[in-house]
Amino acid sequence: MKILTWGGLRGGISITLALSLPEFRGRDMVLGVTYVMVVFSLLVQATRLGRMVRHFSSPTSISEQAAPRK
Repeated sequence: MKILTWGGLRGGISITLALSLPEFRGRDMVLGVTYVMVVFSLLVQATRLGRMVRHFSSPTSISEQAAPRK
């Protein structure tokens, strides 16, 4: 579940909401900042996704997940 959360859809809702804003004086700046933040989060999360998958799919992690919960 942690991997799905980390690697899930990034920025789709943010961009949709920014594009749906009515015309106002600072709308272009809001759109630009939204796109920059989405691209930044994509780059940061995409570069770390492989490391996270390897960490959570290690044999110790799998055995810990298979242990019964109390």
